[in-house]
Formats: sequence, structure tokens, C-alpha cells
Amino acid sequence: MYSIDTSQLVYFTIHELKMFAPAQVNGETMLAYLDTAATGVTVSSQVAKGLPQEGNVRVQSAFGEREFDKVTVSIEFMGNAFAKINARVHDGESTIPFRSGVTLGGQILFRQALIYDFHVLGLLHAGGVDRDGWEKVPSEFLDIGLCVVEMKAGGKKIKALFDTGAGVTVINSAHVKGNGLILGSGFRMDIWDATGAVSKQEIKSCRGLYVGEIQMPPFDAIEVDLSNIEETIGQQIDLVFGANAMLKSGFRWLFDAKHGEVLITP
Repeated sequence: MYSIDTSQLVYFTIHELKMFAPAQVNGETMLAYLDTAATGVTVSSQVAKGLPQEGNVRVQSAFGEREFDKVTVSIEFMGNAFAKINARVHDGESTIPFRSGVTLGGQILFRQALIYDFHVLGLLHAGGVDRDGWEKVPSEFLDIGLCVVEMKAGGKKIKALFDTGAGVTVINSAHVKGNGLILGSGFRMDIWDATGAVSKQEIKSCRGLYVGEIQMPPFDAIEVDLSNIEETIGQQIDLVFGANAMLKSGFRWLFDAKHGEVLITP
């Protein structure tokens, strides 16, 4: 049975459906924005100040494409050190009411076996945790650091990108007719993506989604054509499973890329 050693738990800081946890960048402690679907590390212009620029990198998102300057940093997260990590520099102004100078992507976040606990809202090392009673979720860890998990709706399989950086869950409009999800009408609001692009989207209620044999509670979602993302990663993506659904569910997720396992428990 899953039990928590609270002395080892690292609690999330949550602001506007964004999740943060402590990290060190070049020896300085700060809150890191956790974005499991980012394919790299992003630092603020303040963190990058004084570091030599090492070329640039182009980033593709659901709403557009953007080019960033690139620097090299050293990062420590959850007790693990990562030296000489390439990071893109984000020069936009942050609206977050506290200091967060770094965004960590899947290549860092999935590098160690961790439990993302959306019941107590924190991170825990998976080593030593009894995995009996956890349900195994069919999944694939991609070389670029992303994790695709298999879900179900209406008896049909759904490929979902696990994305803590997506505040609102995204349904791929290219496959929406055959995915088995039940959608209801909602409201419209501005949605920002990881590159800073903004788009006004209709928020819809969504139900009927299962992870293994566990049913998700209803959650909000938007519809966006993700064909460009599918082309970039070479995978069909029916759903981007975002932070709003994770937080509402209260589920615990265990990611162990070394053994190619994703497990879940309510």
C-alpha cells in the first residue's frame, strides 16, 4: 500500500495551474517551473546574465514557433546534479508573483524515478516505495524526453502526452471525431503556450476518460490541431493531459523511465 514519508516529500508551489518545486541553477536556489512536455530547459534573462551565448534554438509549439538564444547551465533537482545543460533564454516578463528563473523539461524531470502526487501535491522519490497495488499504464518514453501514456474513452485507446506545463488539457482536433470522449460546451478565454504565444480558445467540459481501469473526474479542455507537434515528435497524440486534469483527479503517478514504467494509484 502506498504510504508517504513526509520528511522526504517536496511540496509543489502552485500558481494559476502552474507547478513549481525548488531547484538550484549554477548554485543558486530558486523555484523551477515543471513542464514535462518541454524538450529542454529554459532560463530567464536574469539567470542567463553574464553567461556566454552559445547559438540559438528554435522551439515548436501548438500555437506557433519561436527562436531563443542558448546558454549552458548546471542544475540540481531532487538531489540529482546535471552539469553543462543547454538552456534556451526566455526574455519575456514573468507575471508570476515570485521568483522562478528556470523551466525544467522532461529530459530532467524523467531522469529519475519520481512520484507526482496530486493528492498531497508534491514530489517523492520512488525508490523504496512498495509498488504492489499500483496499476501499470501502457506508456512510452521518447528520446527527446517526453512521455506518452495510453488512456481510454468509449472503449477506444487514446495516446496522451503527460504535460505538467499545460495549464488546460488539450484535445487534438485532428482526431476528435473518433476518440470516444464526451464533450460539452463551455466558455472562451486566452491560453498561453510555452513559447509565449497566445490564442483565444473555447473551454469545453470533458468526461469519459479512463487511465487503466480508473475513471477520471470531469475536467475542462480545449481543442487545438496538434498535427505540427505530431510531425515534430513522430507520434500520434490524441490528448495533451494537462495540469488542470492532474490536479482535479488527485491521482498519484509514478514515472520510472529507466525501467520503462508508468504506474498510477488513486
